This record gives sequence, C-alpha cells and structure tokens, in this order.
Amino acid sequence: MKLGITKEIFLKNKELILDKWLEYQKKLISKDIDIDFVDLHEFKKELQKFFDLMLDSLSSDNYAEMLNDENNEIIIFLKNFVEQKAKLNISSNITMKMITSLKTISFEIMLTKLEGNNTKQMTDELFFTDMMFDQINFYMFNIFVVEKERLINEQYELIMELEVPMLDIMEHVMLVPLMGYIDSEKSYSIMKKILSHIKQKESEMVILDITAINVVDTAVASHLIKISKAVRLMGGKAILSGMNPNVAEAIVNLGIDLKELNTTSTLRAAIAKAKDYLDK
Repeated sequence: MKLGITKEIFLKNKELILDKWLEYQKKLISKDIDIDFVDLHEFKKELQKFFDLMLDSLSSDNYAEMLNDENNEIIIFLKNFVEQKAKLNISSNITMKMITSLKTISFEIMLTKLEGNNTKQMTDELFFTDMMFDQINFYMFNIFVVEKERLINEQYELIMELEVPMLDIMEHVMLVPLMGYIDSEKSYSIMKKILSHIKQKESEMVILDITAINVVDTAVASHLIKISKAVRLMGGKAILSGMNPNVAEAIVNLGIDLKELNTTSTLRAAIAKAKDYLDK
C-alpha cells in the first residue's frame, strides 16, 4: 500500500512540520541536556534527513518491511542516530522521542487536511503510518539497549586495564598487581589478559602480586590456581607474591591447598625467584 495522501500532505507542509518538530526538540532536550551544547543547525539537518528518508519510504509498496532490511537508508540513519545519542549519555526516552515526536506533529497537521480527501483511505494511511512509527520506536529501543551494553562493556574493559595492569618488569617477566576482590568474571578477564600478554611478549614468568588483597577465601584461591594453571599451559610459570601473615593464616584455617603455586612474602623475593628460574 502506497501512502499517497500522507506523502502529499508531508510534502506540502514540509517546512511547517520541520519547524514545529524543531521547536518540540528544543523543549524536549532542554529538560535532559544543556541546550547550549547542542548544535541546533546540525540537529535540524539530522531531522530533515530523517524526514526526507520517511518521504521516500512512503513511496514504497513494502515500507512496513523496511525495518527488516539492515541496508535500508532509514535503518542505517536510525542506527547511527541512536548510537550517537547513547554515547552522549542521552536517555533512551529522549532519544526515541526525538524521532517519534514527528508522528504527533505530522498527525495533527494530517487531521486538519481530512476535508476533501478520501476519508477511508486517509484513515487507513494514518493507521499504517502509526504502525510504522511503532516499529521505529521498537527498533530504536533495541539499538539503544545494544549500544548501551557495548559502551558498558567497553568501560568495564577500560577499568580492568587500569585496575589490573600488565607490567613488563624485566625481559620475559611480567608483574600483575591484583587489587580488590577477585570474582569469577574478574578472574576470567585477568586470565585472558595474562595469556594474551604472554603470547605477545613471550613472557616466561608471571608474578601475581596480592599485596593489596586483604582477604583470600576459597573462591579467590581457586581463581588464582586456575590462572596459574593457564599460565603453565602457555609454557610459563606463575609466582604468587605479597603473602602477608593474615592471608597466610586465613589460608591455613580454611584448609586451602596452594601447593600448585610458588609463593613469596614480598615482591622483591618473587623477582629474585623469577630471575633465578630464568638464569638456569
């Protein structure tokens, strides 16, 4: 079904719709964003581009299926638009309203133009146009969730890089200072980074320094042993340094067996042990 009446009304009232739409955007973003940081000229160009893409889609017989085509221009635009707004930390509600508010504004104008047009056809077109905007809304929300998840994972990786640095302290020896509680997710991330570093730098010794860890329970000990085994499978050797009296006592009381790990009380002792191992 081609939306001929709808497209005709959109074309004849393009500037009016765009002006009303931009005014709505100013009110909308002022509630969520500092409007001084928004380039309204560029923003209007974005709105106009979407409007033009909408006009093109209204000429299509299968416009309702456009959201299933990833190569469709309107889909590419929406994806880029949502991803950009997500990076600016604009809420999903505001982001979707930026686009779907066009429905409210255009429908108000369309309803005033009913006179003289085929009422049944106009009603059908309003229904299908409304359905199309609902599809757009749903699509935008899904894209927003995916992008937010990607950004969170990206930020988590950055935090992990800062929290667990991989330091080459001498040839073939890397130091991994550990801090905070090591849960399964953190352990897996640390292991991946260590194994990748071993492959890139050809490290033979990995010093896991737990000086900044005050609590070692069975779960933490298990993660450390797994990391040590993974290092060994890569042809390396792990040393656990920074074992303080409280941690040592807790390990004994819990009956944790760390015989698979080489341990030292200080980082200096671990470096010396690593050097001796490499000199053999």
